[in-house]
Amino acid sequence: MLQIAFPELKELSFRRVPKITQIWDKQLLPKKAESFCQLTIVKVWFCDKLVNLVPYSMLQQLQNLEELDIAGCPKMEVIVSKKAEKEETAKNNVIVFSQLNKLKLGNMENLRSFYSCSSLSDAQPLFNHQVAFPALVWLDIHMVANITEIWGNKLFPAKSFDQLKEVTVWSCYKLMNLASSNVLSQLKNLQKLTIEHCRKMEMLVSMNGEEEQEQVLFPQLWNLKLKGLQSLKSFASSKFETKPFFDFEVRMSLPFSFSVDRQGRDKIN
Repeated sequence: MLQIAFPELKELSFRRVPKITQIWDKQLLPKKAESFCQLTIVKVWFCDKLVNLVPYSMLQQLQNLEELDIAGCPKMEVIVSKKAEKEETAKNNVIVFSQLNKLKLGNMENLRSFYSCSSLSDAQPLFNHQVAFPALVWLDIHMVANITEIWGNKLFPAKSFDQLKEVTVWSCYKLMNLASSNVLSQLKNLQKLTIEHCRKMEMLVSMNGEEEQEQVLFPQLWNLKLKGLQSLKSFASSKFETKPFFDFEVRMSLPFSFSVDRQGRDKIN
């Protein structure tokens, strides 16, 4: 069987390739060749039938990936597909994108999770404790209609997201909050946060259990922009109480720029 290898390929881009359903097939990859191991940038736009980006078995060859941009793939439910025949083993593994510093996900109405071994019929966050991004600096999520949470309430692997400095989220219409309070320690380097046109968002930080008595601290956040958030009530609160938008539990340590337009317009200008 003919096998094709790309040991020096650094950038890969697919744009408006509507017939493909998979990019990589694990059964066709040369097992001993270092194919795709130098790949640093992947951009995939408007591939209408693509159901995932990469199979679980391919991840070892993408350890140099630095930038990932996926948009306009309406059938994609996960970015990394699970390996069905080793599902029980995969549940205990953590996927680490050790060099990825820029991630953009947009215009994918069926995307439910970056990676999951559980049934996609279950409600789940976009990022869970099974995947780690120790080098991620910039995150943009827009028009991902099915997600209700970005970060779940389980603790993430050590150092995951702790280099994250800029987050932009817009037009995620089912998104209820940005993060649970028990994962905030891993967002300690966040500097800029923009959230726009997330109609169901009632709070940015969901307080859980005993943590309701603790302080919400963003020590590096200096720029906060909120727009078109018709349901927004508070920066941080539980589901069972209403607080002032900023109260004594919320603290930003640096000189701070803040703008808010709660009504906003439904259309993005």
